[in-house]
Amino acid sequence: MAENKEEQIILRIETYDNILTEKEGDYTAKPIVTGSVGNPQIAKRIMKGGLEVREETILYILDMADQAKAEAIAQGISVNDGVGQYLVNTRGSFDGPSAAFNPQIHSLGVTYTIGKTLAALLKKIKVENRGLASLGPVINKVTDSTTLSENDEITPGAPITIEGKNMRVIGEDASVGLFFTPTAGGEAKKVSLFVQNDPSKIICVVPALSNGTYTMSITTQAGSTNRTVKTPRSCTFPVTLRVGPKESGGGDRPEIE
Repeated sequence: MAENKEEQIILRIETYDNILTEKEGDYTAKPIVTGSVGNPQIAKRIMKGGLEVREETILYILDMADQAKAEAIAQGISVNDGVGQYLVNTRGSFDGPSAAFNPQIHSLGVTYTIGKTLAALLKKIKVENRGLASLGPVINKVTDSTTLSENDEITPGAPITIEGKNMRVIGEDASVGLFFTPTAGGEAKKVSLFVQNDPSKIICVVPALSNGTYTMSITTQAGSTNRTVKTPRSCTFPVTLRVGPKESGGGDRPEIE
């Protein structure tokens, strides 16, 4: 019988000048993020394994698992799966041993530790260095001014802060701008109001967007100096951004086959 060989996973990285050291020739590296997936895409990946189960059934189970894990974490239970270990934590200073939790100065977060399945997989992957990263825009973080959400929820009509490198939106080409494109398909909405437009930080007002999920992209002709380049350079933030409440994964319970 022919032996099934695991498909080699290749992770590509790019290098950046290490600004934290004066040592010549010292660089850091970042993986090239090629996209993002949610439970619908995970369900499709599972289906490729040839399971005799409907895709919507797998999606339903994944969504229910998310809910069950989230509830356990919220209850102070350490949740362990193949991806990681999750444990709720508190942030902020308390004035005294019995001081009440104040949402205005305290917050809850989650501590993450890599899981066994993911750790084992990372040891097997092949890493390819693609060399020095291009001088195009790089988006690192998006913060919503209304909810203080990071890399998740954004509020139409309110400012967001975008942090990164080489992001200044300038140029006469028609493609230049900061855009939000619905993940479900449709016309991209262009940002028209910038409060701050610098290479490392952009503060802009989110345009009128309907509830749903969006990808954010920047196209600019900004060069490494104050001059513009002829060919526009683009960057798409790999994290999907959300307007409105998170979609409930439950829906109607599908028939289990």
